[in-house]
Amino acid sequence: MKNIRHVIRVEPSHHHQLFLLIGHIILGWLAWISLHGHLWLMFFILWGCSFFWSLYHAYHRRFVFEMRGDEVFIDGKFYHITPTSKVGYGFIWLVLQGEKTTHLWLFSDSMDEAEYRRIARRIAMRT
Repeated sequence: MKNIRHVIRVEPSHHHQLFLLIGHIILGWLAWISLHGHLWLMFFILWGCSFFWSLYHAYHRRFVFEMRGDEVFIDGKFYHITPTSKVGYGFIWLVLQGEKTTHLWLFSDSMDEAEYRRIARRIAMRT
């Protein structure tokens, strides 16, 4: 299987955007119950900027990577999938070891179902 090359296209994920929305709402709620006065206003401005910046990047997140066995080629660099990579319900958390360690979240609705299952199976077989 190592010689088979898979080119995987990743599109923007609605699950990723929903995850960001829920995370920002929880963080905003926790800050709302603990901050008062001008601190709340400053936090709210930073929170709003962070929220829209995160959604903007999640909405425009498109890339292609190539996979051969446990090797991943992305942005002109080779990485190896480490055993600490995990498969969750609807997402894959890839820990890639190269020149430096990189973490990559892939959601099930961001790629073709067969590609998602192939990556999930590869990770599940390693653990």
